Amino acid sequence: MSDQNESTTGIRTLFSELRRRRVLRTTAIYVAAAWVLLQVVDVVLPVFDIDDQYQRYFTLALFAGLPATIILSWLFDIDFGKITRTETVQNGAVAIISTEPDVDLKERMKEFPVRSVAVMPFANVGGNAENEFFSDGIAEELINLLSKSQDLNVAARTSSFSFKQADATVQQIALRLGVRHILEGSVRREQSRVRISAQLIDALTGFQGWASSYDRELTDIFAVQDEISSSIVCALSAAIDQTIGGTQSLRPEVPTSDIEAYQLYLRGMYLWQRRGTQAITAAIKALEQAIEIDPNFVDAISLLAVATAILHEYSGTDRELDFKRADAHATRALALAPTTCMAHAVKGYIAVRRWQWNESEAYFKYALSHDSNEPLVHQWYSNFLNDVGLHELALAHALKAYQADRLSPQANNILALNFLLLGDNESAIKHVSAAREFGLGGAVPDWVEYFVRLRESNFTAAVAVMTNSLRQRNASDGWVQPTVDAIADRSKIEAALCELSRARENTELGTSLAFMQYVLLGAGDQAFAVANTQLGDHSLIHLWLFLSEASPLREDPRFSALMGKMLITEYWEQHGYPKVMASLTS
Repeated sequence: MSDQNESTTGIRTLFSELRRRRVLRTTAIYVAAAWVLLQVVDVVLPVFDIDDQYQRYFTLALFAGLPATIILSWLFDIDFGKITRTETVQNGAVAIISTEPDVDLKERMKEFPVRSVAVMPFANVGGNAENEFFSDGIAEELINLLSKSQDLNVAARTSSFSFKQADATVQQIALRLGVRHILEGSVRREQSRVRISAQLIDALTGFQGWASSYDRELTDIFAVQDEISSSIVCALSAAIDQTIGGTQSLRPEVPTSDIEAYQLYLRGMYLWQRRGTQAITAAIKALEQAIEIDPNFVDAISLLAVATAILHEYSGTDRELDFKRADAHATRALALAPTTCMAHAVKGYIAVRRWQWNESEAYFKYALSHDSNEPLVHQWYSNFLNDVGLHELALAHALKAYQADRLSPQANNILALNFLLLGDNESAIKHVSAAREFGLGGAVPDWVEYFVRLRESNFTAAVAVMTNSLRQRNASDGWVQPTVDAIADRSKIEAALCELSRARENTELGTSLAFMQYVLLGAGDQAFAVANTQLGDHSLIHLWLFLSEASPLREDPRFSALMGKMLITEYWEQHGYPKVMASLTS
Protein backbone atom coordinates (compact mmCIF):
# COMPACT_ATOMS: atom_id res chain seq x y z
CA MET A 1 0.00 0.00 0.00
CA SER A 2 2.88 2.35 0.80
CA ASP A 3 4.44 1.70 -2.64
CA GLN A 4 1.08 2.38 -4.28
CA ASN A 5 0.71 5.66 -2.40
CA GLU A 6 4.22 6.72 -3.38
CA SER A 7 3.52 5.82 -7.02
CA THR A 8 0.32 7.89 -6.95
CA THR A 9 2.15 10.75 -5.28
CA GLY A 10 4.91 10.55 -7.89
CA ILE A 11 2.41 10.83 -10.75
CA ARG A 12 0.64 13.71 -9.00
CA THR A 13 3.96 15.46 -8.40
CA LEU A 14 4.97 15.01 -12.06
CA PHE A 15 1.75 16.56 -13.35
CA SER A 16 2.08 19.35 -10.79
CA GLU A 17 5.59 20.08 -12.11
CA LEU A 18 4.37 19.96 -15.72
CA ARG A 19 1.74 22.56 -14.87
CA ARG A 20 4.11 24.71 -12.82
CA ARG A 21 6.69 24.80 -15.62
CA ARG A 22 3.94 25.50 -18.19
CA VAL A 23 4.99 22.41 -20.17
CA LEU A 24 1.40 21.34 -20.82
CA ARG A 25 0.37 24.80 -21.95
CA THR A 26 3.40 25.24 -24.22
CA THR A 27 2.91 21.77 -25.74
CA ALA A 28 -0.75 22.48 -26.44
CA ILE A 29 0.12 25.77 -28.14
CA TYR A 30 2.81 24.06 -30.22
CA VAL A 31 0.48 21.26 -31.37
CA ALA A 32 -2.26 23.77 -32.27
CA ALA A 33 0.17 25.95 -34.22
CA ALA A 34 1.62 22.90 -36.00
CA TRP A 35 -1.86 21.78 -37.02
CA VAL A 36 -2.66 25.21 -38.45
CA LEU A 37 0.65 25.28 -40.38
CA LEU A 38 -0.02 21.83 -41.84
CA GLN A 39 -3.42 22.98 -43.08
CA VAL A 40 -1.84 26.05 -44.67
CA VAL A 41 0.89 23.97 -46.34
CA ASP A 42 -1.70 21.47 -47.61
CA VAL A 43 -3.51 24.31 -49.39
CA VAL A 44 -0.56 26.43 -50.54
CA LEU A 45 1.92 23.82 -51.95
CA PRO A 46 -0.36 22.56 -54.76
CA VAL A 47 -0.94 26.15 -55.91
CA PHE A 48 2.79 26.48 -56.67
CA ASP A 49 3.13 22.90 -58.05
CA ILE A 50 5.55 21.95 -55.23
CA ASP A 51 6.18 18.22 -54.85
CA ASP A 52 4.27 16.39 -52.08
CA GLN A 53 7.53 15.08 -50.60
CA TYR A 54 8.27 18.56 -49.23
CA GLN A 55 5.01 18.44 -47.31
CA ARG A 56 6.20 15.17 -45.74
CA TYR A 57 9.56 16.79 -44.84
CA PHE A 58 7.72 19.74 -43.29
CA THR A 59 5.48 17.40 -41.27
CA LEU A 60 8.48 15.40 -40.01
CA ALA A 61 10.22 18.63 -39.01
CA LEU A 62 7.22 19.70 -36.96
CA PHE A 63 7.10 16.31 -35.21
CA ALA A 64 10.84 16.52 -34.52
CA GLY A 65 10.38 19.93 -32.99
CA LEU A 66 7.86 18.70 -30.42
CA PRO A 67 10.37 16.92 -28.11
CA ALA A 68 12.69 19.91 -28.30
CA THR A 69 9.82 22.22 -27.33
CA ILE A 70 8.92 20.02 -24.34
CA ILE A 71 12.55 19.92 -23.13
CA LEU A 72 13.00 23.67 -23.50
CA SER A 73 9.69 24.30 -21.72
CA TRP A 74 10.83 22.08 -18.82
CA LEU A 75 14.14 23.92 -18.49
CA PHE A 76 12.88 27.44 -19.18
CA ASP A 77 9.76 29.41 -18.27
CA ILE A 78 8.44 30.30 -21.73
CA ASP A 79 5.95 33.11 -21.31
CA PHE A 80 4.65 35.84 -23.59
CA GLY A 81 7.53 38.18 -24.30
CA LYS A 82 10.15 36.50 -22.08
CA ILE A 83 12.10 33.29 -21.45
CA THR A 84 13.60 32.68 -18.01
CA ARG A 85 15.28 29.74 -16.33
CA THR A 86 12.80 27.60 -14.34
CA GLU A 87 13.36 26.54 -10.75
CA THR A 88 13.13 22.89 -9.77
CA VAL A 89 11.44 21.25 -6.80
CA GLN A 90 13.16 18.74 -4.54
CA ASN A 91 11.19 16.99 -1.78
CA GLY A 92 8.54 19.67 -2.03
CA ALA A 93 11.03 22.50 -1.61
CA VAL A 94 12.06 24.96 -4.29
CA ALA A 95 15.77 25.01 -5.05
CA ILE A 96 17.47 27.66 -7.13
CA ILE A 97 19.23 26.61 -10.35
CA SER A 98 21.72 29.39 -11.08
CA THR A 99 18.88 31.89 -11.36
CA GLU A 100 20.11 35.46 -11.22
CA PRO A 101 17.54 38.14 -10.35
CA ASP A 102 17.69 41.09 -12.70
CA VAL A 103 19.41 44.28 -11.59
CA ASP A 104 16.17 45.96 -10.51
CA LEU A 105 15.16 43.00 -8.34
CA LYS A 106 18.61 42.91 -6.76
CA GLU A 107 18.44 46.58 -5.87
CA ARG A 108 15.02 46.18 -4.32
CA MET A 109 16.10 43.15 -2.30
CA LYS A 110 19.09 45.02 -0.90
CA GLU A 111 16.59 47.19 0.97
CA PHE A 112 15.30 44.19 2.90
CA PRO A 113 16.90 43.33 6.26
CA VAL A 114 19.49 40.56 6.07
CA ARG A 115 17.90 39.06 9.17
CA SER A 116 14.55 38.46 7.49
CA VAL A 117 12.93 35.19 6.52
CA ALA A 118 9.68 33.72 5.28
CA VAL A 119 8.81 30.14 6.16
CA MET A 120 6.92 28.49 3.33
CA PRO A 121 4.36 25.74 4.03
CA PHE A 122 6.24 22.45 4.16
CA ALA A 123 5.32 19.89 1.50
CA ASN A 124 3.32 16.91 2.73
CA VAL A 125 5.27 13.97 1.26
CA GLY A 126 3.60 10.57 1.19
CA GLY A 127 0.22 11.36 -0.32
CA ASN A 128 -1.82 11.07 2.89
CA ALA A 129 -4.12 14.09 2.95
CA GLU A 130 -4.70 13.55 6.68
CA ASN A 131 -1.10 14.63 7.28
CA GLU A 132 -1.61 18.01 5.59
CA PHE A 133 -2.41 19.69 8.90
CA PHE A 134 0.75 18.16 10.37
CA SER A 135 3.12 19.48 7.69
CA ASP A 136 1.45 22.90 7.80
CA GLY A 137 1.64 22.86 11.58
CA ILE A 138 5.38 22.12 11.58
CA ALA A 139 6.01 25.16 9.35
CA GLU A 140 3.74 27.34 11.47
CA GLU A 141 5.46 26.26 14.67
CA LEU A 142 8.78 27.26 13.10
CA ILE A 143 7.30 30.68 12.30
CA ASN A 144 6.26 31.03 15.94
CA LEU A 145 9.68 29.96 17.19
CA LEU A 146 11.64 32.23 14.86
CA SER A 147 9.37 35.16 15.74
CA LYS A 148 10.63 34.91 19.32
CA SER A 149 14.05 36.13 18.17
CA GLN A 150 13.86 39.89 18.63
CA ASP A 151 16.59 40.46 15.99
CA LEU A 152 14.80 38.53 13.26
CA ASN A 153 12.06 39.77 10.93
CA VAL A 154 9.73 36.87 10.17
CA ALA A 155 6.90 37.00 7.65
CA ALA A 156 3.63 36.02 9.30
CA ARG A 157 1.83 32.81 8.53
CA THR A 158 -1.00 34.36 6.50
CA SER A 159 1.43 35.92 4.04
CA SER A 160 3.84 33.04 3.58
CA PHE A 161 1.08 30.41 3.35
CA SER A 162 -0.69 32.40 0.63
CA PHE A 163 1.94 30.99 -1.75
CA LYS A 164 1.06 27.38 -0.97
CA GLN A 165 -0.56 26.75 -4.36
CA ALA A 166 1.02 29.69 -6.17
CA ASP A 167 3.22 29.48 -9.24
CA ALA A 168 5.93 31.85 -8.03
CA THR A 169 9.73 31.92 -7.96
CA VAL A 170 11.76 32.34 -4.80
CA GLN A 171 12.62 35.91 -5.85
CA GLN A 172 8.98 36.77 -6.48
CA ILE A 173 7.97 35.43 -3.07
CA ALA A 174 10.78 37.30 -1.32
CA LEU A 175 9.90 40.56 -3.07
CA ARG A 176 6.21 40.23 -2.25
CA LEU A 177 6.88 39.50 1.41
CA GLY A 178 9.76 41.94 1.85
CA VAL A 179 12.26 39.33 3.10
CA ARG A 180 15.78 38.33 2.13
CA HIS A 181 15.60 34.60 2.87
CA ILE A 182 13.16 31.78 2.17
CA LEU A 183 12.89 28.61 4.24
CA GLU A 184 11.28 25.66 2.49
CA GLY A 185 11.03 22.01 3.28
CA SER A 186 9.05 18.81 3.37
CA VAL A 187 7.58 16.46 5.96
CA ARG A 188 7.13 12.70 5.56
CA ARG A 189 5.23 11.09 8.39
CA GLU A 190 4.87 7.32 8.65
CA GLN A 191 3.34 5.86 11.78
CA SER A 192 5.60 6.85 14.71
CA ARG A 193 8.43 8.32 12.64
CA VAL A 194 8.82 11.65 10.88
CA ARG A 195 11.37 12.86 8.36
CA ILE A 196 11.79 16.62 7.96
CA SER A 197 13.94 18.24 5.29
CA ALA A 198 14.56 21.97 5.19
CA GLN A 199 16.70 24.45 3.31
CA LEU A 200 17.35 28.17 3.66
CA ILE A 201 17.79 30.15 0.44
CA ASP A 202 19.19 33.65 0.04
CA ALA A 203 16.78 35.15 -2.49
CA LEU A 204 19.29 37.85 -3.46
CA THR A 205 22.12 35.53 -4.49
CA GLY A 206 20.06 32.44 -5.27
CA PHE A 207 22.38 30.29 -3.15
CA GLN A 208 21.40 27.78 -0.52
CA GLY A 209 22.70 29.01 2.83
CA TRP A 210 21.82 25.98 4.92
CA ALA A 211 20.10 22.63 4.51
CA SER A 212 19.52 19.58 6.63
CA SER A 213 17.33 16.51 7.07
CA TYR A 214 16.06 14.91 10.25
CA ASP A 215 14.77 11.36 10.61
CA ARG A 216 13.37 10.94 14.10
CA GLU A 217 10.69 9.41 16.25
CA LEU A 218 7.55 11.54 16.38
CA THR A 219 8.18 12.13 20.08
CA ASP A 220 11.36 14.07 19.12
CA ILE A 221 9.43 16.62 17.05
CA PHE A 222 10.11 19.51 19.43
CA ALA A 223 13.86 18.85 19.40
CA VAL A 224 13.83 18.88 15.59
CA GLN A 225 11.94 22.19 15.52
CA ASP A 226 14.45 23.67 17.95
CA GLU A 227 17.37 22.44 15.83
CA ILE A 228 15.94 23.92 12.65
CA SER A 229 15.09 27.30 14.20
CA SER A 230 18.48 27.58 15.93
CA SER A 231 20.29 26.61 12.73
CA ILE A 232 18.45 29.29 10.78
CA VAL A 233 19.32 31.95 13.33
CA CYS A 234 22.97 30.84 13.19
CA ALA A 235 22.97 30.81 9.38
CA LEU A 236 21.59 34.34 9.23
CA SER A 237 24.14 35.42 11.86
CA ALA A 238 27.01 33.95 9.87
CA ALA A 239 25.89 35.93 6.83
CA ILE A 240 26.90 39.15 8.57
CA ASP A 241 29.57 37.79 10.95
CA GLN A 242 27.51 38.38 14.04
CA THR A 243 25.87 36.15 16.61
CA ILE A 244 22.24 36.76 17.46
CA GLY A 245 21.25 33.46 18.95
CA GLY A 246 23.95 30.84 18.79
CA THR A 247 22.64 27.35 19.38
CA GLN A 248 20.39 28.40 22.22
CA SER A 249 16.83 27.12 21.89
CA LEU A 250 14.21 29.76 21.20
CA ARG A 251 11.70 27.67 23.15
CA PRO A 252 12.26 27.63 26.93
CA GLU A 253 10.37 24.33 27.33
CA VAL A 254 8.35 21.87 25.26
CA PRO A 255 4.66 22.85 25.04
CA THR A 256 3.32 19.40 25.97
CA SER A 257 4.60 15.97 26.87
CA ASP A 258 1.79 14.22 25.01
CA ILE A 259 2.28 13.85 21.26
CA GLU A 260 -1.42 13.09 20.68
CA ALA A 261 -2.37 16.38 22.33
CA TYR A 262 0.21 18.14 20.18
CA GLN A 263 -1.21 16.65 16.97
CA LEU A 264 -4.70 17.81 17.97
CA TYR A 265 -3.25 21.25 18.62
CA LEU A 266 -1.70 21.30 15.12
CA ARG A 267 -5.07 20.31 13.66
CA GLY A 268 -6.77 23.08 15.62
CA MET A 269 -4.22 25.62 14.43
CA TYR A 270 -4.63 24.45 10.83
CA LEU A 271 -8.42 24.83 11.02
CA TRP A 272 -8.31 28.15 12.87
CA GLN A 273 -6.17 29.69 10.13
CA ARG A 274 -8.75 28.75 7.51
CA ARG A 275 -11.40 30.89 9.30
CA GLY A 276 -15.11 30.58 8.57
CA THR A 277 -17.80 29.21 10.87
CA GLN A 278 -17.21 25.52 10.18
CA ALA A 279 -13.42 25.73 10.35
CA ILE A 280 -13.34 27.71 13.61
CA THR A 281 -15.95 25.45 15.20
CA ALA A 282 -13.90 22.38 14.23
CA ALA A 283 -10.74 24.08 15.51
CA ILE A 284 -12.39 24.69 18.88
CA LYS A 285 -13.37 21.02 19.09
CA ALA A 286 -9.81 19.83 18.31
CA LEU A 287 -8.30 22.22 20.84
CA GLU A 288 -10.76 21.15 23.52
CA GLN A 289 -9.73 17.53 22.88
CA ALA A 290 -6.07 18.46 23.18
CA ILE A 291 -6.70 20.13 26.53
CA GLU A 292 -8.66 17.12 27.78
CA ILE A 293 -5.54 15.04 27.18
CA ASP A 294 -3.14 17.62 28.61
CA PRO A 295 -4.93 20.14 30.89
CA ASN A 296 -1.70 22.18 31.21
CA PHE A 297 -1.14 22.68 27.47
CA VAL A 298 -0.90 26.49 27.54
CA ASP A 299 -0.50 27.01 23.77
CA ALA A 300 -3.68 25.03 23.09
CA ILE A 301 -5.60 26.88 25.81
CA SER A 302 -4.47 30.27 24.47
CA LEU A 303 -5.44 29.42 20.90
CA LEU A 304 -8.79 28.13 22.15
CA ALA A 305 -9.33 31.51 23.82
CA VAL A 306 -8.56 33.33 20.54
CA ALA A 307 -10.82 31.11 18.41
CA THR A 308 -13.70 31.34 20.89
CA ALA A 309 -13.43 35.13 21.16
CA ILE A 310 -13.55 35.57 17.39
CA LEU A 311 -16.24 32.97 16.64
CA HIS A 312 -19.16 35.43 16.76
CA GLU A 313 -17.66 37.51 13.94
CA TYR A 314 -18.09 34.60 11.54
CA SER A 315 -21.03 32.63 12.91
CA GLY A 316 -23.37 35.21 14.42
CA THR A 317 -23.31 33.38 17.77
CA ASP A 318 -24.03 35.24 21.00
CA ARG A 319 -21.07 37.58 21.42
CA GLU A 320 -21.23 37.90 25.19
CA LEU A 321 -21.52 34.15 25.64
CA ASP A 322 -18.45 33.64 23.43
CA PHE A 323 -16.61 36.35 25.35
CA LYS A 324 -17.44 34.68 28.68
CA ARG A 325 -16.00 31.37 27.48
CA ALA A 326 -12.97 33.00 25.86
CA ASP A 327 -12.19 35.00 28.98
CA ALA A 328 -12.32 31.83 31.07
CA HIS A 329 -9.84 30.13 28.72
CA ALA A 330 -7.52 33.16 28.79
CA THR A 331 -7.66 33.27 32.59
CA ARG A 332 -6.79 29.57 32.72
CA ALA A 333 -3.81 30.09 30.41
CA LEU A 334 -2.52 32.98 32.51
CA ALA A 335 -2.84 30.93 35.69
CA LEU A 336 -0.47 28.40 34.12
CA ALA A 337 1.84 30.91 32.40
CA PRO A 338 1.32 34.54 33.53
CA THR A 339 3.27 36.06 30.61
CA THR A 340 1.35 34.32 27.80
CA CYS A 341 1.04 36.94 25.06
CA MET A 342 -2.16 35.84 23.31
CA ALA A 343 -4.06 35.27 26.55
CA HIS A 344 -3.45 38.92 27.49
CA ALA A 345 -4.38 39.97 23.94
CA VAL A 346 -7.69 38.10 24.11
CA LYS A 347 -8.57 39.88 27.34
CA GLY A 348 -7.66 43.17 25.65
CA TYR A 349 -9.84 42.34 22.65
CA ILE A 350 -12.81 41.54 24.88
CA ALA A 351 -12.29 44.68 26.97
CA VAL A 352 -12.22 46.99 23.95
CA ARG A 353 -15.52 45.54 22.72
CA ARG A 354 -16.98 46.31 26.13
CA TRP A 355 -15.55 49.87 26.04
CA GLN A 356 -13.25 49.21 29.00
CA TRP A 357 -10.57 51.42 27.48
CA ASN A 358 -7.88 51.58 30.19
CA GLU A 359 -8.14 47.89 30.96
CA SER A 360 -7.92 47.00 27.28
CA GLU A 361 -4.85 49.14 26.67
CA ALA A 362 -3.05 47.64 29.65
CA TYR A 363 -3.60 44.12 28.30
CA PHE A 364 -2.39 45.03 24.81
CA LYS A 365 0.73 46.81 26.05
CA TYR A 366 1.62 43.86 28.26
CA ALA A 367 1.10 41.43 25.36
CA LEU A 368 3.34 43.47 23.06
CA SER A 369 6.02 43.80 25.72
CA HIS A 370 6.33 40.00 25.71
CA ASP A 371 5.90 39.41 21.97
CA SER A 372 6.38 42.49 19.82
CA ASN A 373 6.28 40.46 16.59
CA GLU A 374 2.73 39.09 16.82
CA PRO A 375 0.74 40.79 14.00
CA LEU A 376 -2.69 39.92 15.43
CA VAL A 377 -1.93 41.85 18.63
CA HIS A 378 -0.83 44.88 16.60
CA GLN A 379 -4.06 44.66 14.60
CA TRP A 380 -6.22 44.51 17.71
CA TYR A 381 -4.29 47.32 19.39
CA SER A 382 -4.61 49.44 16.25
CA ASN A 383 -8.38 48.94 16.36
CA PHE A 384 -8.39 50.06 20.00
CA LEU A 385 -6.39 53.21 19.20
CA ASN A 386 -8.74 54.09 16.34
CA ASP A 387 -11.70 53.65 18.67
CA VAL A 388 -10.30 56.31 21.02
CA GLY A 389 -9.37 58.66 18.17
CA LEU A 390 -5.59 58.14 18.23
CA HIS A 391 -5.39 57.53 14.50
CA GLU A 392 -1.71 58.40 13.99
CA LEU A 393 -0.60 55.94 16.67
CA ALA A 394 -3.10 53.39 15.35
CA LEU A 395 -1.48 53.69 11.92
CA ALA A 396 1.96 52.90 13.39
CA HIS A 397 0.69 49.61 14.82
CA ALA A 398 -1.33 48.80 11.69
CA LEU A 399 1.88 49.22 9.69
CA LYS A 400 3.75 46.88 12.04
CA ALA A 401 1.11 44.24 11.47
CA TYR A 402 1.26 44.84 7.73
CA GLN A 403 5.07 44.65 7.58
CA ALA A 404 4.95 41.25 9.24
CA ASP A 405 1.92 40.05 7.29
CA ARG A 406 1.82 41.92 3.97
CA LEU A 407 -0.57 39.52 2.26
CA SER A 408 -3.03 39.31 5.14
CA PRO A 409 -6.46 40.57 4.04
CA GLN A 410 -7.17 41.74 7.58
CA ALA A 411 -3.90 43.67 7.87
CA ASN A 412 -4.67 45.44 4.60
CA ASN A 413 -8.25 46.00 5.69
CA ILE A 414 -7.18 47.74 8.90
CA LEU A 415 -4.69 49.90 7.00
CA ALA A 416 -7.37 50.91 4.51
CA LEU A 417 -9.68 52.02 7.31
CA ASN A 418 -6.82 53.82 9.07
CA PHE A 419 -5.85 55.77 5.95
CA LEU A 420 -9.49 56.70 5.41
CA LEU A 421 -9.67 58.16 8.92
CA LEU A 422 -6.46 60.13 8.27
CA GLY A 423 -7.71 61.42 4.90
CA ASP A 424 -5.20 59.53 2.73
CA ASN A 425 -7.65 58.37 0.08
CA GLU A 426 -5.06 57.01 -2.35
CA SER A 427 -3.48 54.73 0.24
CA ALA A 428 -6.91 53.67 1.47
CA ILE A 429 -7.90 52.47 -2.00
CA LYS A 430 -4.54 50.72 -2.45
CA HIS A 431 -5.14 48.59 0.63
CA VAL A 432 -8.82 48.04 -0.19
CA SER A 433 -7.66 46.47 -3.45
CA ALA A 434 -5.12 44.32 -1.60
CA ALA A 435 -7.68 43.18 0.98
CA ARG A 436 -10.02 42.07 -1.80
CA GLU A 437 -7.22 40.39 -3.74
CA PHE A 438 -6.20 38.34 -0.72
CA GLY A 439 -9.71 37.14 -0.01
CA LEU A 440 -11.40 39.35 2.58
CA GLY A 441 -15.13 38.72 2.31
CA GLY A 442 -16.33 41.37 4.73
CA ALA A 443 -18.03 44.67 3.95
CA VAL A 444 -15.39 47.05 5.35
CA PRO A 445 -13.40 47.39 2.08
CA ASP A 446 -16.67 48.28 0.32
CA TRP A 447 -17.47 50.88 2.95
CA VAL A 448 -14.01 52.43 2.70
CA GLU A 449 -14.24 52.68 -1.08
CA TYR A 450 -17.76 54.11 -0.75
CA PHE A 451 -16.43 56.94 1.42
CA VAL A 452 -13.49 57.59 -0.91
CA ARG A 453 -15.66 57.78 -4.04
CA LEU A 454 -17.95 60.23 -2.27
CA ARG A 455 -14.92 62.35 -1.35
CA GLU A 456 -13.87 62.33 -4.99
CA SER A 457 -17.40 63.39 -6.02
CA ASN A 458 -17.51 60.23 -8.11
CA PHE A 459 -21.10 59.62 -7.14
CA THR A 460 -21.82 57.05 -9.84
CA ALA A 461 -18.95 54.88 -8.57
CA ALA A 462 -20.11 55.35 -4.96
CA VAL A 463 -23.60 54.08 -5.83
CA ALA A 464 -22.12 51.11 -7.72
CA VAL A 465 -19.83 50.11 -4.84
CA MET A 466 -22.53 50.19 -2.17
CA THR A 467 -25.17 48.61 -4.40
CA ASN A 468 -22.89 45.72 -5.35
CA SER A 469 -21.90 45.21 -1.72
CA LEU A 470 -25.54 44.99 -0.62
CA ARG A 471 -26.56 42.69 -3.45
CA GLN A 472 -23.76 40.27 -2.59
CA ARG A 473 -25.37 40.00 0.84
CA ASN A 474 -28.94 39.79 -0.52
CA ALA A 475 -29.77 43.14 1.09
CA SER A 476 -32.02 45.88 -0.24
CA ASP A 477 -30.31 48.75 -2.09
CA GLY A 478 -33.25 51.05 -2.82
CA TRP A 479 -32.02 53.68 -0.36
CA VAL A 480 -28.53 54.03 -1.90
CA GLN A 481 -29.27 56.29 -4.88
CA PRO A 482 -31.40 58.82 -2.91
CA THR A 483 -28.75 59.02 -0.19
CA VAL A 484 -25.90 59.65 -2.63
CA ASP A 485 -28.05 62.17 -4.51
CA ALA A 486 -28.54 64.08 -1.24
CA ILE A 487 -24.81 64.02 -0.48
CA ALA A 488 -24.21 65.51 -3.93
CA ASP A 489 -27.08 68.00 -3.64
CA ARG A 490 -28.05 69.17 -0.16
CA SER A 491 -31.50 70.23 -1.36
CA LYS A 492 -32.42 66.53 -1.61
CA ILE A 493 -31.68 65.65 2.04
CA GLU A 494 -35.32 65.49 3.13
CA ALA A 495 -36.13 63.01 0.37
CA ALA A 496 -33.14 60.89 1.37
CA LEU A 497 -34.12 60.91 5.04
CA CYS A 498 -37.64 59.79 4.13
CA GLU A 499 -36.24 56.91 2.07
CA LEU A 500 -33.87 55.87 4.87
CA SER A 501 -36.72 55.97 7.38
CA ARG A 502 -38.89 53.85 5.09
CA ALA A 503 -36.08 51.31 4.57
CA ARG A 504 -35.50 51.02 8.32
CA GLU A 505 -39.20 50.53 9.05
CA ASN A 506 -39.34 47.75 6.45
CA THR A 507 -36.17 46.17 7.88
CA GLU A 508 -34.41 46.76 4.56
CA LEU A 509 -31.66 48.75 6.26
CA GLY A 510 -29.75 47.75 9.37
CA THR A 511 -29.13 50.11 12.25
CA SER A 512 -25.35 50.32 11.81
CA LEU A 513 -25.54 51.07 8.10
CA ALA A 514 -28.28 53.64 8.72
CA PHE A 515 -26.05 55.38 11.27
CA MET A 516 -23.30 55.62 8.64
CA GLN A 517 -25.65 57.34 6.16
CA TYR A 518 -26.95 59.79 8.76
CA VAL A 519 -23.37 60.78 9.60
CA LEU A 520 -22.57 61.35 5.92
CA LEU A 521 -25.71 63.45 5.50
CA GLY A 522 -24.88 65.46 8.61
CA ALA A 523 -28.29 64.54 10.00
CA GLY A 524 -27.58 65.06 13.71
CA ASP A 525 -31.06 64.29 15.03
CA GLN A 526 -31.23 60.91 13.33
CA ALA A 527 -27.54 60.04 13.86
CA PHE A 528 -27.52 60.61 17.62
CA ALA A 529 -30.94 59.00 18.07
CA VAL A 530 -29.68 55.80 16.38
CA ALA A 531 -26.38 55.93 18.28
CA ASN A 532 -28.15 55.99 21.64
CA THR A 533 -30.04 52.81 20.75
CA GLN A 534 -26.71 50.95 20.32
CA LEU A 535 -25.11 51.88 23.62
CA GLY A 536 -26.63 49.04 25.63
CA ASP A 537 -25.01 46.22 23.64
CA HIS A 538 -21.86 48.19 22.69
CA SER A 539 -22.59 47.68 18.99
CA LEU A 540 -22.20 51.32 17.92
CA ILE A 541 -19.57 51.86 15.19
CA HIS A 542 -18.68 55.33 16.40
CA LEU A 543 -15.59 55.54 14.16
CA TRP A 544 -17.65 57.30 11.50
CA LEU A 545 -17.96 60.27 13.86
CA PHE A 546 -14.16 60.72 13.63
CA LEU A 547 -14.23 61.16 9.85
CA SER A 548 -13.59 64.61 8.41
CA GLU A 549 -17.14 64.54 7.00
CA ALA A 550 -18.49 64.39 10.57
CA SER A 551 -16.68 67.48 11.88
CA PRO A 552 -19.98 69.48 12.15
CA LEU A 553 -21.48 66.68 14.24
CA ARG A 554 -18.50 66.80 16.62
CA GLU A 555 -19.46 70.42 17.38
CA ASP A 556 -22.88 69.22 18.54
CA PRO A 557 -23.25 68.92 22.36
CA ARG A 558 -24.81 65.50 21.79
CA PHE A 559 -21.47 64.23 20.50
CA SER A 560 -19.75 65.10 23.80
CA ALA A 561 -22.58 63.45 25.67
CA LEU A 562 -22.20 60.32 23.55
CA MET A 563 -18.45 60.16 24.17
CA GLY A 564 -19.16 60.50 27.87
CA LYS A 565 -21.63 57.62 27.87
CA MET A 566 -19.06 55.45 26.06
CA LEU A 567 -16.42 56.42 28.67
CA ILE A 568 -14.15 57.75 25.92
CA THR A 569 -14.16 61.23 27.44
CA GLU A 570 -12.88 59.73 30.70
CA TYR A 571 -10.04 58.08 28.77
CA TRP A 572 -9.18 61.38 27.03
CA GLU A 573 -9.16 63.26 30.31
CA GLN A 574 -6.60 60.80 31.69
CA HIS A 575 -4.39 60.42 28.60
CA GLY A 576 -4.95 63.58 26.55
CA TYR A 577 -7.28 64.50 23.73
CA PRO A 578 -6.46 63.30 20.19
CA LYS A 579 -5.88 65.58 17.19
CA VAL A 580 -9.33 64.81 15.83
CA MET A 581 -10.72 66.67 18.85
CA ALA A 582 -8.41 69.67 18.52
CA SER A 583 -11.18 72.07 17.47
CA LEU A 584 -13.13 71.30 20.66
CA THR A 585 -10.21 71.53 23.07
CA SER A 586 -8.36 74.57 21.72
